[in-house]
Amino acid sequence: MSSFLARRAAAAPAAFRAFSTSSPRSPTSTGHEVIKYSIASSSGPKENRHTSWFRVTKFIPEGNEKLRDFLLSIPKGSTVLVEGDVSVSNYQDSEGKNRTSLNIFQRSLDILKRPNTDAQQE
Repeated sequence: MSSFLARRAAAAPAAFRAFSTSSPRSPTSTGHEVIKYSIASSSGPKENRHTSWFRVTKFIPEGNEKLRDFLLSIPKGSTVLVEGDVSVSNYQDSEGKNRTSLNIFQRSLDILKRPNTDAQQE
């Protein structure tokens, strides 16, 4: 459909963070693994922040365990920059309400910042 470039993560005070949302791995009929996760984009002034969630899918080529292991090792709360192709899907939720979802098929991912841990703060 179109290209999604979350470059504003580096240019503006918005934050893109990785969060695992489902079983991180599932095989396809072609033998590729699929890794799914969500990122949150927060924007606006501190007293009126708004968060938008985006679903991200990455197809891992067969035999590329390094890429799979890298993606699965990204800690929750990392600030990331995701570039990918976008699709919009419409669906009905469990209450029968019509919903729209923005899905990103990841082409590249850069880690801009990892979250601080207690060990790093000492």
